[in-house]
Amino acid sequence: MKKMFFTIAATVSLLCATDSSLFTGSWLVKNEGLTLTFSGKDSVKFSSASDETINGSGKFSYNDSLLTAKLDNEGTLLEVVYRYKKVGETVTVTTKSLKVNGDPMEISKDTMTMVRPVAKKAVKKAEPKKTETTKTTTKKAKK
Repeated sequence: MKKMFFTIAATVSLLCATDSSLFTGSWLVKNEGLTLTFSGKDSVKFSSASDETINGSGKFSYNDSLLTAKLDNEGTLLEVVYRYKKVGETVTVTTKSLKVNGDPMEISKDTMTMVRPVAKKAVKKAEPKKTETTKTTTKKAKK
């Protein structure tokens, strides 16, 4: 009974420790030009601003420290596991494993930072300045 209670308590604390709002909406991976958009319970889309061949979608799952994604990038299947940590308003991410079409790949141990995109402010179109004009009249000189 104690073991079952401990398991339930650990599961509940694990779920409470995970901030579910982390994996909703859009995130930018700084210095990578990559945008991730999480929608629904487990769907993700990704694209690159600098490389149009990086564009796809897939499914994801997460726990308190790992994010796992199975992605399709134009027929190339990727399975990625990331270690993540929320740091203030950002999320730091390190790749733990990567498979491309089922084959394990070498990974970089570099830490990436994800940030929320800054909403573009509506640019107000400048109105032309109104300039005052004065009428000048010229009188014909009398002869």
